[in-house]
Amino acid sequence: MDRDKLLRAKIPCEETGIECRHTFCSICEPAFHCGVNTYIKDGRIIKVEGIEGFPMSNGKLCPKGMASRQYVYREDRLTTPMKRISPHGGEGEFEPISWD
Repeated sequence: MDRDKLLRAKIPCEETGIECRHTFCSICEPAFHCGVNTYIKDGRIIKVEGIEGFPMSNGKLCPKGMASRQYVYREDRLTTPMKRISPHGGEGEFEPISWD
């Protein structure tokens, strides 16, 4: 099969450089985990899908699980811890702090 067709179909193989990692999603609730196949190319998630036969979800994902790729790469997502510097009920001003 031609490489472009494999890439468009997001087929994990040596020709495409796409790999599939089995993981789980716990966005909805810490006790309930859905099985997820995460397709990765060049270190970035390109596709997520449920794992068929997974005990908790049997291959299905909720809308939040299906949107996890967008959640991870969202531009306005916080990437550092923040500390409130304004009083509670005020303007809600924060400043970045270290992970320590």
